[in-house]
Amino acid sequence: LEVAPERASPLCPLPPDGEGPSVQIAAPRDQSRFLRDPEATGSGVALELEADVTPAGEDIVWIVDGVPQARAGYPYDSRLTLAAGTHVIRAAMVRRSVVSPPVTVFVQD
Repeated sequence: LEVAPERASPLCPLPPDGEGPSVQIAAPRDQSRFLRDPEATGSGVALELEADVTPAGEDIVWIVDGVPQARAGYPYDSRLTLAAGTHVIRAAMVRRSVVSPPVTVFVQD
């Protein structure tokens, strides 16, 4: 295995101080409520998930209620169907121990 470099390359500089790796969920918003369409087939609500990731290019995994659901690369979006109930959503970098703050959503029948 190659050894990681000890200093930044001009082609791949370090982020400015205080701007380390981060993951933030852009959609859905925390405390959002969703109603299932009674005319739609299926028993859940399809949610569009979006995240802002620094540095760009890092893959993330979407975690719902503590269970990994989908892996996503740039542009970090995914679509998941959620059953009725309260759900906690997080996004985590695949190769780093960086996890977003939790977003709680409520799905109602």
